[in-house]
Amino acid sequence: MVSVIVATYNPVWDKLKATLLSVLSQKSIEYEILIADDGSENDLANEIKDLFSTYNFENYKILSSETNRGTVLNYYSAVLNARYDYIKPLSPGDCLFSETTLAEWAEYAISRKAKICFGDAIYYEEKSFQIINRRNPKHTELYADDNKSNNKIPYLLLPDHVLGAALITEKETTISYLKLIINKVKYCEDYILKFYLIDGCKITYFKNAVLWYEYGLGVSTNSKWLSILLNERKVCAGLLYDHENSSWRWRLIWKHQKKTGKLPKYRYFLFPSLLRFKLFKRNKPGRKYNEINTDRLRSYFGQ
Repeated sequence: MVSVIVATYNPVWDKLKATLLSVLSQKSIEYEILIADDGSENDLANEIKDLFSTYNFENYKILSSETNRGTVLNYYSAVLNARYDYIKPLSPGDCLFSETTLAEWAEYAISRKAKICFGDAIYYEEKSFQIINRRNPKHTELYADDNKSNNKIPYLLLPDHVLGAALITEKETTISYLKLIINKVKYCEDYILKFYLIDGCKITYFKNAVLWYEYGLGVSTNSKWLSILLNERKVCAGLLYDHENSSWRWRLIWKHQKKTGKLPKYRYFLFPSLLRFKLFKRNKPGRKYNEINTDRLRSYFGQ
């Protein structure tokens, strides 16, 4: 059972509708949908209710904030209202890959007792639905079941991040780590993964496409957010510096990032294995998605 949280702020109805249709098409799993609106000026509650009524879907909540509080607080409030043990976050324009994605993904996570699990996202351009050959992280092999490597080094120091939109997470784990950044980090809820990894925890990889991801409009891929993200990195680095499981080497890293927002070049001396990951990442070919059929994605948008 999964609680799907669709976080919105002044959403475009066509994109929100497409996302909701991708959830409503899911089979062989019990789920709820929580619409977590962060103080939007455009009220789409009636459109949402009409859509759910058309599909005879009643297991939903619309959670609305009177003011815009930021992504982290909006998401945290929604997680607290979730009924089920696993959380799947979505944003308008991002769609579940197939009608069995949620069931197969949740079954995989549960069978491995995964607290945080990610899959492959298919990046697409919003107007043409053209597939973009891109993936995060590049080092997916580090998260395989049989891999015992320390994946926090490439994740945090290359950095080779997991796409936040391609996560499914255990509810209690999500709450406990969001508490570390709530009211401090405003927009980057996926920063909880940094603390999770520093604590020595494992991120699990579900080796399947799970998401159609609209590229270029999210916080992490939009140029207007660069200065905001820089400040968020500084704030997060300060929290990591004070985190009890940060060793002296990591504290040197966080001290520098707290001041500049960037990772220090001397990190390669502190963590020599990082150089191998960097060279491997540079020479590693990207995954090719050009031949994937986009008819399902287009159907969600009525095309």
